[in-house]
Amino acid sequence: MDQITINSIKIEQAELLNRLMIDATLSENDTKIGLCMLHEMLLKMKENDNIQDVITD
Repeated sequence: MDQITINSIKIEQAELLNRLMIDATLSENDTKIGLCMLHEMLLKMKENDNIQDVITD
């Protein structure tokens, strides 16, 4: 991904978080962005767990 695309995604994520904080109505696109963010966080948590398992073994 190029830097412009990455920055665009980050802006969309920030706008979603802003709407969540002010309890605004969410669009279908907001829901999709939120699900993608959740997926990314879960993958990072899983990776961290795997790293911890390797360290403790």
